[in-house]
Amino acid sequence: MKRVNPNAFCPFPAILFPHRAAASKLTLTLALTTISFFSVGQWRDSELRKIDQYISEVDSLSFRSQTSFQLVKFLTHEDRYLEHWHYSEDGGRIVVFQIGYAIDSIEFSEVYYVDKGRLVCSEEYETVNHSLFEDELRWGGIYYFVGLVPRRVVSLGKKGGIERRFESREDPVMEARERFQRRYNELLRHLPMLPH
Repeated sequence: MKRVNPNAFCPFPAILFPHRAAASKLTLTLALTTISFFSVGQWRDSELRKIDQYISEVDSLSFRSQTSFQLVKFLTHEDRYLEHWHYSEDGGRIVVFQIGYAIDSIEFSEVYYVDKGRLVCSEEYETVNHSLFEDELRWGGIYYFVGLVPRRVVSLGKKGGIERRFESREDPVMEARERFQRRYNELLRHLPMLPH
């Protein structure tokens, strides 16, 4: 029976790596690192593709079937504004809802994509409404979630005049999740009062 030398295999020329065992270990380490890096990247991209696919399907549904209502909200006893709510259901479950309102010359828009009661994607925008010019996006944020974990966060501009930075004490992801939960609960409270 012929014995095989474990150090005999080396994918690199012996001139470059005189110690074949070290080269084999280096090759194995590089291969595993590369595979794990690409696997995590592909897994993450796969998750985002699934979310994008879900959003596309929900958007298509909301173009065909959407329910709307309005709520009056108060800033003070005398100052109030009107919120416009739109939502779509699939199989009796809320899959997307949007809230739009204006205070002074600033328009606010919030969009929440929901899967089985959990936030999948949140979009928020603040736009300065110039009556004679184009609207100006002052701040925007899009958050993609898998469970409670944010998978991608995109934000730009300023919110409330304060520039958003990750080193600040504010956590925009936590704010988005908390705002979703408040808004989702508010929607669920109003659903029984709406005509079907």
